[in-house]
Amino acid sequence: MIAGAFGNNNLLRVKLGNGLKIIGDSAFAKNSRLGRIEIPDSVNRIGRGAFADCGLVELKLGNGLQVIGRNAFQNNNLRSVIIPNSVTEIGSLAFMDNKTLTTVVIPPSMADTRGVRLFGITVLGSGIFHGCNLTNVTLPVNMSENGLAEFEEGLQNFYISQGKRAGTYIKNGPVWTLGQ
Repeated sequence: MIAGAFGNNNLLRVKLGNGLKIIGDSAFAKNSRLGRIEIPDSVNRIGRGAFADCGLVELKLGNGLQVIGRNAFQNNNLRSVIIPNSVTEIGSLAFMDNKTLTTVVIPPSMADTRGVRLFGITVLGSGIFHGCNLTNVTLPVNMSENGLAEFEEGLQNFYISQGKRAGTYIKNGPVWTLGQ
């Protein structure tokens, strides 16, 4: 799909066909009435600003997705985001200014105990959740300690589902403690 193909067209609904591989830069940007999008498993790349400044409330990312471009979902109304196992790159400010975004789920397959990569994502831009109101983040069991910093703005708790570090962690000043 070419860059800017359907941008600023006041679209209400979009059905993306299975077989689509790339969603170009700004392809659907500035469609403020576009409330929901489902990315098919065939899509492996979402371009820069592809869905920026839309009215997205719901987002389902396909299991074949590898790259989420810079500002791809900036300034929407998303409430939650589940990052698929297949993602290897998230561009800077990808989910910036989704003021209603409170929940992010990072799947266990993205865990990396060496701290070299964040959750197995090989390229991670800065400020991917800047301007969001995250309160709940589900992280992999073996997350690197430096990985949490990307989510801390406004974060009140996070949850690790299994392993020695399983539990809900609550922020008490600058310190995270295992809650009850």
